[in-house]
Amino acid sequence: MNNSPKKSLLVFFIIASLGMGMLPLINIIKKPNEISQTALYNTDVIESYYNFFIYKTLNKSTNPANVIAGKNGDLFLGNKHNKLIYKTLGEYPFSESQIQNWSNNVWHLQQWFENQGIQFILVVAPNKHSIYGENLPRWVIPAKPNLTDRLVDAGKQLGANILDLRPIFLNQKPVQEERLYWKTDSHWNELGASIAFTETIKTLNAFYQQNIILPTYRFNIIITKPNGGHSNFLKIQELLPEDYETWMYRVIEDDNEVCTAKIDPDSFEPGQCEMELRPYLDIHQGPVYTVNEHALNHKSALILADSFLMQNSNLYNKTFNKTWKHKYNYLMDESLQKFIDIHKPDVVIYQIVERSLFNNRFIDIRNTQKN
Repeated sequence: MNNSPKKSLLVFFIIASLGMGMLPLINIIKKPNEISQTALYNTDVIESYYNFFIYKTLNKSTNPANVIAGKNGDLFLGNKHNKLIYKTLGEYPFSESQIQNWSNNVWHLQQWFENQGIQFILVVAPNKHSIYGENLPRWVIPAKPNLTDRLVDAGKQLGANILDLRPIFLNQKPVQEERLYWKTDSHWNELGASIAFTETIKTLNAFYQQNIILPTYRFNIIITKPNGGHSNFLKIQELLPEDYETWMYRVIEDDNEVCTAKIDPDSFEPGQCEMELRPYLDIHQGPVYTVNEHALNHKSALILADSFLMQNSNLYNKTFNKTWKHKYNYLMDESLQKFIDIHKPDVVIYQIVERSLFNNRFIDIRNTQKN
C-alpha cells in the first residue's frame, strides 16, 4: 500500500518521458520546415488535440476566459473581452447616472456634428450572444432588459440617432437560409454585414430625408474551413473539418477598383494611393482612406468603427465617393476637431460592437466642445 504513490509517480514520469521523447517527431511531421530547438519541443500539437477532444466530446472550452463552447458547434467570446459574460447575464454593475451620462454624451456628440453640417448615426453591432443566444451554454441566460437596452432607450429618448441592429438581426435570422455570424468567431459574416450596412444607409436616409443610393449585390455560398477566430484560442483550427463554416461571398454589381491609402495619424493626410479591387481594410492596422470615382453617390463619409467594419467596408467604398475609416477611440477630442476642419465629411457613422458601448471614451466629447 505504501508503495502505491511511488508506483503512480513512476508511471507518470515514464508516460511524460515517452511523450516528450515523441514530441520532436510529432512536430517534425506536422511542421517539417520548422526544425529549430524551440519548434521541436513546442507543445501546441498536444494542446490542440487535447482541446479538440474536450470541445468535441464534452462541449467545453479549455480557455473559458477567452472563449466558451456553446451548442451546435458555436464558439462565443468569454468574459475577458469587455466583461461580455457579465453584461450578457446582467451582472455588470452600472448606475442610473452612468446611463444618463452616456446618453447625454451621445446626444451632444450628435449635436456637435450637426452644428457643423455633418449627418450623424450611431450603429450598434450586436454581440453574437444577443443573436444566437439559443446556442449559448445552459449556464449563460441572457438578461432582459440588459445594459444595451438601457443605453439605447436612454439615448433615443433624448433624440439621438441610434440604430440598434439587434431586433433587425433577430427578425432576419429565421428568414435567411444561412447564418449571419460565423460559428467559430464573434463577428458577423458578409451576409450579416450587408444587412447592417443596408439598414444603416436606410436609417440615415430616414433621419435626414435624403436619398443615398445603395449598391446591389448577390452572394456565392462557399463551404470552407474556419479562418481563425475563436478556434485559435483553443488551437484547434487545423483539426476542424474543411466544411465547418459557410462563407457568404458577396459580389457587388458593377464593382470597380478604388484608390486606397494609409492616413498619416498626425497630419491626417493620405499617403500614396494604390488602386485595388475589393480591398479588405483592417483599421487595426491603421486608418485608411479610399476614393472611388465610380461611387454611387458624390458624398464623403467618416466611419469610426472596430473590427466589425472589415466585412462591410467594400459596400461603403462603393456607396461613397470618399471614405475615411478610423478606430473610434483613436480619433477624439482635439484630433477629431482637427480632422473635421481638414476634411469636412458629409456623414459620420459610428459602428460599434455592443460589448464596447458602455464606459467607452468615444462619446466623451468634453474636450472637443471646448474647441
